Amino acid sequence: MVNNTTHNNVSNENKTIDNNSEKSETKLIDSGKITGFDDVYYNSSYVSSWKTYATGTDMVNINVKWNFKDANKSFTQKITIEKIGNTPPEVRISIVPKVSGHSSYETYTSATANGYKNVLDYYWNSFSEVLYEDPANRH
Repeated sequence: MVNNTTHNNVSNENKTIDNNSEKSETKLIDSGKITGFDDVYYNSSYVSSWKTYATGTDMVNINVKWNFKDANKSFTQKITIEKIGNTPPEVRISIVPKVSGHSSYETYTSATANGYKNVLDYYWNSFSEVLYEDPANRH
């Protein structure tokens, strides 16, 4: 496995959103790019770039473009983080496809039970760190 801090160059352009907004308007809140080398799936240098959109405070969509240069493999990944239910509220995270380029991944967490106010708070204070990880550590 590749050491992320040694092999990746990260640039990130954080944007802000009004967390108090009651509107369901979709806004670009984050974008970034990471480069490195993957020796698990493709044995290739890669570039990963993403744009994150929030709809209110309870839904986040992340569009990730992967380009594994040496393997001549590119694909787009969609990650959705959304609040489900109210008692207790859960957060569903779905990733289509996995970094392997095949199948999908879905999991649930109780973000509010873990101290996050809403999905947007969970994204900024926990999930966004995943976007900087080595592909072998991601789904």
